[in-house]
Amino acid sequence: MRMISLVSTLFALATAATLAPARADDAPAARLVKTLTGTWKGPLHLTMGADQADLKAAIACAPIAGKTGIACQASITGVPGLGTMLESDLFGVDPTTGAAHMYAVSNAGDVHDHVGGFEQDALVMRWTGTSPDHHALRETLTFRSTGPRTLAFTQEVTSDGKPFVKLEGTLKK
Repeated sequence: MRMISLVSTLFALATAATLAPARADDAPAARLVKTLTGTWKGPLHLTMGADQADLKAAIACAPIAGKTGIACQASITGVPGLGTMLESDLFGVDPTTGAAHMYAVSNAGDVHDHVGGFEQDALVMRWTGTSPDHHALRETLTFRSTGPRTLAFTQEVTSDGKPFVKLEGTLKK
């Protein structure tokens, strides 16, 4: 029994030593936290085929895990067929690869991981998957700080390579 415990402990220590710890001062993690921290509100415009709608967003983002990531709670009202969309997002940066991840869960059925990072002046996150009716989906989210208290947001979704959804707006703290 002691030998198994010792072997397990040594294995756990050896494995932990190979992982790069996340640090709040890592440039990508610090930039992620700085870009998104705050309570953001504003109008969004939704285009879905020929249909359009004006929505209102309220998103609260706060640092987590020693400022190495961020958690956001979003409420978007006026969504056709849904009313209010609620979404929880966890953002973090993989210290080994430098890739940013955004794990999203919403009452609209979204449960997936976006991967991306900073491209010039914007945080760009992408997800590729399949709809329940077997269409190839690709989602691109772009967050761009346009001032100390403004954040431009765009979501573009394609279905089988064709435009499907576009959501855009500028949010303010």
